[in-house]
Amino acid sequence: MTWVLIGVMGALGALARYGVSGIVQRRWRTAFPMGTLVVNITGAFAAGLLLGIVTGRAVPDLALVAAGIGFLGGYSTFSTWMVETVLAAEEGGRVGVRRAVENLAIPLAAGVAAVWIGFVLGGLV
Repeated sequence: MTWVLIGVMGALGALARYGVSGIVQRRWRTAFPMGTLVVNITGAFAAGLLLGIVTGRAVPDLALVAAGIGFLGGYSTFSTWMVETVLAAEEGGRVGVRRAVENLAIPLAAGVAAVWIGFVLGGLV
């Protein structure tokens, strides 16, 4: 049963990622991968929120697995982030290097902040 739930929630997370990323990328037409950034930051926030809510509380393992590993695992995307970083670097020159560094630094800093904010807010629930 657990495997089925993880699979279903992972599929829903992947569909949500596809939808959110596409909407964001169409709205902000830039060379910077805004869709991936928004997906990963909102996923980081949701993970922090989930952690803050469950810390010190008795929460069924299945709920955590479904939400954390299933949905959020399917929703956020480390691999796409890394591929977009390599593609930016391969543009070459200063512009390519700058885009690659920005694509590493901005999501990293924003992701850590999003997890922390989510964790703090989750602890207030």
